Amino acid sequence: MRYAAFISYNHADRNAASRLHRELETYRIPSRLVGRDSALGIIARRLPPIFQDRQELATSGDLAASVRTALEASATLIVICSPDAAQSRWVNEEIRTFTALGRRDRIQCLVVGGQPNASRREGLDPALEAFPPALFEGGAVEPLAADIRPGQDDRLSARLKLIAGILGVGFDELRQREHARRHRRMAIVAGASAAGFLAMAGLAGFAVVQRGEAIRQRDIAREKSLTAERTVSFVKSMFQVADPSEARGETITAREILDRGAKQLEHGLENEPTVKGELSATLGEVYASLGLFRPASDLLQANLRQRGVAPATRARELVALGEAQWGLDDYAASAKSQGDALALTGGLPEAAALHSRALLGLADAQNRMGQGAAGLKNAQAALAAEQARRGVTDAELALAYELVGEAQLYGGDPAAAKPYIQKALDLRLRAQGVTHPRVASDSNTLAA
Repeated sequence: MRYAAFISYNHADRNAASRLHRELETYRIPSRLVGRDSALGIIARRLPPIFQDRQELATSGDLAASVRTALEASATLIVICSPDAAQSRWVNEEIRTFTALGRRDRIQCLVVGGQPNASRREGLDPALEAFPPALFEGGAVEPLAADIRPGQDDRLSARLKLIAGILGVGFDELRQREHARRHRRMAIVAGASAAGFLAMAGLAGFAVVQRGEAIRQRDIAREKSLTAERTVSFVKSMFQVADPSEARGETITAREILDRGAKQLEHGLENEPTVKGELSATLGEVYASLGLFRPASDLLQANLRQRGVAPATRARELVALGEAQWGLDDYAASAKSQGDALALTGGLPEAAALHSRALLGLADAQNRMGQGAAGLKNAQAALAAEQARRGVTDAELALAYELVGEAQLYGGDPAAAKPYIQKALDLRLRAQGVTHPRVASDSNTLAA
């Protein structure tokens, strides 16, 4: 048969017929029934086409030839039953034509309105009759029908009844297959929903983390901006004299400027501990660069007692203190300060340069204490970090090469040390020129 079914209906029931047509043609037959022999032949994934189009009916008293041909090519006739259908000449003619083909047992009904058998039961209004009279001609018995009126079959059950009739399989079997499929589908949907929920939860968690990180970065930027403003003001104050009108170009040494700043820092900025910490580290670094390691150490150790300093700033103070202690030949204290700094910078992405500097300071102190293996390990870690760090200068990179080479030299392997010292010397020459003291130092180490 070309068509699985022919839908017969009155134009007043066109919406119901169109919906049924759509539901039948889009229905996917359960996989366990596919391949089985049926009234339609071998069952496929979908039903053959369903004939619904009534536009070719002639205006004469007979069915159009095309519709008669469609009835002949249809395995089943589905009648949309309602009071309008019961009084429709075309619906009754289609039933008679299909019955004449010897397929009376292949007629199915879908009740959408009215009252079945109202014309044959006492006490009911014959005008409510839903079944077309052609269904009972020749003494035919009342057909089995799916019923979608309120309080009767739900749409799925009604559809399955019709499909079971088309295929010639039991309704219960088809319903069980459908329920099993719906359960599987619900399980898949539930699993997908759970996965989607987890994904959304993950995205929400990621968004919260990102928002927290953005807030943290904003606070860091704000704090850095405030620190820069306070630092500029503080440095200006270091150069101010008590009575400018009497200064007359008075000369002042760098040492005097530093001492003045240190004095001001003793009793200032208590309410801004991070700003005070940054200034303390800066003054300590300048003292050390002038070879004044004791004042640098005293200043930095005094400010370490200040509470509420940001971790990155505290780490910077510790690194500067470690460098001052190294200059005082107190290598054990230097190693401890650098180790404390590393504990603070390890989890701070914005302190990558400071972390490398602390590693280098620790390696340098360990080298001086004869801890060659530990010094070499930390120096190599610092070199790898400096090579990967953005914005690293040749001078910073040279220091890492120097410490790796020195650790190997102190460890008794001058052949391994030589290329590192040579690389450091090349970087120093390029960045700082032949007259820089560290160029002389690297030349001495290379000679050794």
